[in-house]
Amino acid sequence: IAFTAFAWDVLGAVGQLLVLVVAGVGALAGGYRLAPRIPGTASALSVMGVLLLVVTSSFWISSDALSPWPRAFSVVAAALLGLLWSYRQAQRQPAAAILTAVVFSHMALMAFASAPILDAEQAPDWVGWWVGWCHMLWAGYSEFMP
Repeated sequence: IAFTAFAWDVLGAVGQLLVLVVAGVGALAGGYRLAPRIPGTASALSVMGVLLLVVTSSFWISSDALSPWPRAFSVVAAALLGLLWSYRQAQRQPAAAILTAVVFSHMALMAFASAPILDAEQAPDWVGWWVGWCHMLWAGYSEFMP
């Protein structure tokens, strides 16, 4: 941890992104493995892993590495992997799995909804309607899911 804090500027954007991904995935995996022995600490570790991955996705989607739609779809793909993880996590950590599923589903929604305006200097007039319709479709879909 001390080395990462010292070398953060030297790592560059890709190195920082990799550190955040490794830390987030490591915290999720550690929380899952520790759940039978120390459930409270394991849940906190899992929540920290989810939040680190959210920070990573916002870091990635705001970068200029790719055009907006590939960045958004890569965040959506990562969010779908997070949703799949929440189903496995529900076996040992039901409360943390609910948080994981909610956070990653919102992350997928917001990545898709914000893709058209990622590189716009000024948001177009229709963007509020677009994000609103995306939210309503997501809410309607999640309302009728079994």
